[in-house]
Amino acid sequence: MKKRGIIVLKKLIIVMTVMMLTSSVTILAKEQAIVWDKEAIDEAACQYLGEESPQILYQQNLYNIDEDVCAVFIKCKKGYMILGRCQDVYPVVEYGITNGVCFLEKAELKVLEEYNKPEEIKLYYFGGMEYYCGVKDKGKIDYYSLGNDKNRIIFREELEDAAKNAEQIDYFTKEEWENVSTGAASGKSKIENPKLYESSYYSRNQKFVSGYNKPAYFLMTNFTTVFGQNKSSKIRNHCAPTAATNLLKYWYERNTAKYAPLKNKKWENTFKKLYNYMGTNNSIGTLNKNIASGYISFLREVGVSFKTVSRSTYVSWKQMKQEIDNNYPFHLAIISKESGGYYGDHSVLALGYVFYTYNSGSQYTYSRYMAIRDGWDKEFRYVHVSNRVKCFEMIQLHLN
Repeated sequence: MKKRGIIVLKKLIIVMTVMMLTSSVTILAKEQAIVWDKEAIDEAACQYLGEESPQILYQQNLYNIDEDVCAVFIKCKKGYMILGRCQDVYPVVEYGITNGVCFLEKAELKVLEEYNKPEEIKLYYFGGMEYYCGVKDKGKIDYYSLGNDKNRIIFREELEDAAKNAEQIDYFTKEEWENVSTGAASGKSKIENPKLYESSYYSRNQKFVSGYNKPAYFLMTNFTTVFGQNKSSKIRNHCAPTAATNLLKYWYERNTAKYAPLKNKKWENTFKKLYNYMGTNNSIGTLNKNIASGYISFLREVGVSFKTVSRSTYVSWKQMKQEIDNNYPFHLAIISKESGGYYGDHSVLALGYVFYTYNSGSQYTYSRYMAIRDGWDKEFRYVHVSNRVKCFEMIQLHLN
């Protein structure tokens, strides 16, 4: 019993030592000219760890071979993040959700068990997924390669070789760092390419519905004057009937003979019918509750039968993914005005998805995007399924 108490006490001392050491090196990180200010760190914790008001327990710097700070380990209540502090490494190196200690902490604590009162401990990172540390004890520095199962002691020369041969970033990172400063991945600005926001991931998966890129989709500007050229007759806030017209055009291109009535002689006529059936107006746009009934009224008028027209509120990622997997595009209503999202409250056409899987030991986390036509741009855009978006609503349309 006495021996067990000594072991517990020893572990407690080790943890306290790590926290004291890390608190002293964190001050150095604040001197770096970086975009990872408190607001950006809070948003990253919200996006990656699901913490709206993150509780940061402690921070610890990571160094390059020149002893300059290149990244920082941030331990939160719900997990951890390793964020880059120089453009030689990715902005987001790694993150994981865990209530206990993560791999890097375990490895560091294991090293500290070999020492009584070390003068200093430094973590090193050169890119990729390899980490190292140096422990200064009695004026001498021992270096370690940190591993999953056990740590390996190495010479300084081997550490320098590791830095020289480290995985090099194979594309320009300027855009990625700029995106961190604008918060694009968290929903503050438009996302043209998800790859610019993701790095060091375990796997990447994407899927689009068949023929997704065949139609020439409409922009909202195509319909601004459908009711007349006069200033009083020009319309705005018409994203919902625009997205609906694009969804029907997709079905038309899927089988032009079978779904010819959807065109209603010309697409401007289709838009005008949907605009009226959905109760759209310049002041409030379209109420989401009117979108599904608008589809139904139009389809019945033109004589196109359907299996499903339904609305799902607070729709989950699983539901959206399943719809795309079943080869059905859908009308997506984004609700993010209150949380400051890029799209505010907006209707778009969802045609696919892409998601990134991150692995840390037995923990898996995900970064997910829906591929959309937003009615504003000609090219594909993406919306990140994150906490910045209050909710999504999905209007399903399955034609016979």
